Amino acid sequence: MSAHFITGLFKRLTSLFKNSRPVAPTEHLEERQELILRSPGPVVYLYKSDAYYKLGRTRNVHKRDKQIKLQLPFRAIPVHVIYTDDEVWLERFWHKEFAAKRRNGEWFELDAKDVARFCSQDEMFNPSGTTQAQLEFHEPESQPAATRVRDKEAVASQSNHKAAIVGEVESHYNNLTALHPNHTRLLQKSRKRQIEKIDAEARRLKQERNYGELQAFQEWKRKAIMAADAIVR
Repeated sequence: MSAHFITGLFKRLTSLFKNSRPVAPTEHLEERQELILRSPGPVVYLYKSDAYYKLGRTRNVHKRDKQIKLQLPFRAIPVHVIYTDDEVWLERFWHKEFAAKRRNGEWFELDAKDVARFCSQDEMFNPSGTTQAQLEFHEPESQPAATRVRDKEAVASQSNHKAAIVGEVESHYNNLTALHPNHTRLLQKSRKRQIEKIDAEARRLKQERNYGELQAFQEWKRKAIMAADAIVR
């Protein structure tokens, strides 16, 4: 067997290996794509294409997804989005955090720890209180003060209701985990996905200023409990 043949075979096998490697280190990435694309803006997003990550901002995730995929020669997959009240500030924050790994513009060469760190955040708000988006509690000056106060109280009530629902869902999953320890890993993954859905619904309602809507959380709670029960049947 000639050395030329062996070299060619090695190159071909190497090429096949590169093309078959995972597109991102995040678990259940494919399952998360639909949820990510439905996320309300404004957000800062992280996309993976080939060996690099694109970190940018948008107010319309679905529209931006189409634009990114049209611009790139390689497959682009959404990894995670972080909801914010000020996408300009948050984009600058993460660009600064990963500045040493910037390769060009919004493209970064991140490792698994970097990606995990970004994905650990679902919401981040500008601590200065002065934002360019001004999504929360921003009403025209002509809006009656009583109405503004009422909206703030409704938002606080909705936030408390969401926290209570999440607590009930987590409690149900924890009880099932204690009763069915052999299903621990599946239950943990399912719990994370269900709580992500509840968080996404809360962000959608906040963006729409639908402060009085509480029934949606009850529906997500019902679906989450059904998902948990289905695992241990």
